[in-house]
Amino acid sequence: DLDDGSIMDGEQIDQSIPFPIQTMFKPIIGRPRHDLYSDILYGVSDVGKPEVVEEMAWKVRFDEMKDFIARKGHSLPSNSEDPKLALWAYNQRSQYQNTLRGAATPLSFERRNMLEGIGFQFETIE
Repeated sequence: DLDDGSIMDGEQIDQSIPFPIQTMFKPIIGRPRHDLYSDILYGVSDVGKPEVVEEMAWKVRFDEMKDFIARKGHSLPSNSEDPKLALWAYNQRSQYQNTLRGAATPLSFERRNMLEGIGFQFETIE
């Protein structure tokens, strides 16, 4: 039994996943799992609520950053290494700076703690 990476009809979806997120899996039966990430990141999934899509996309990039830090020992991906992750990291740092200035940003206290917990560098030497 080789797993080709597709979600198969009848496959059980992790019940710990909130129901609105579970419903997005229904239209992708038989599609490769990596397509799910593309759908989430580019907003073409059937979740219906933009904030859910944004949160899921943030968590996907967070996991990518966590892996990057584990491999490289720092949180400064270059554009040549991974342009999407580099832009995401830049945006997190920008939101952090805006938060310090008192502006409202998507960088919540929870997200900041998560990033600090994996060793994300908010300050960079330029």
